[in-house]
Amino acid sequence: MGEACYGFFSPRLAPSAAFLAAAPPRQAGRRCSTAASHLGSSAVCPFWFSRLQWPRGGIRPDVSVQTWDLWIPDTAASGVPFARGRLDPTDVLIVHSAPHLLTVEVRDGDGSVVASASDLARSEQVPMTRLRRQGSAVTREEFWPQPADYGTPVLLPGGEVGLLREWWNRDDRREWRWTLELYNRIG
Repeated sequence: MGEACYGFFSPRLAPSAAFLAAAPPRQAGRRCSTAASHLGSSAVCPFWFSRLQWPRGGIRPDVSVQTWDLWIPDTAASGVPFARGRLDPTDVLIVHSAPHLLTVEVRDGDGSVVASASDLARSEQVPMTRLRRQGSAVTREEFWPQPADYGTPVLLPGGEVGLLREWWNRDDRREWRWTLELYNRIG
């Protein structure tokens, strides 16, 4: 039996307890077809891919992962998603091509917010941004990676997460090359 899906993409839009108790779950990976679906009637439900687990689905949450949810807060009525990645717990996450303003929520495996920050502004135009979790706060720093950063998780726009393996940039910082290791598994 697959995970249950209620047609919601963001934890910000997560259903209330009353909704969870009353609404029949849809099977993850199946076509979302209700008016509540955020993606429209023909889209595949993203919970299949995000592995987000709801209590009604009867699946025990995987508490050994974190979800880093990044939003662009000054776009549209209440912001738009930039990237949402699930990864092993970390206090440092590199973000590639981060927007000028970010709102960040870090959630543990059962969905509880463990750290957050609002309206983190870019300090300079560079290709990489370091987000650092310090207790329940998150800080932002624009930087050029060094060998000490190799092995650090990198979140790409849209939510894919990989590990930084190599980085090179010209001294004038007008050219760079980097290697990212990606690993995927179904099931």
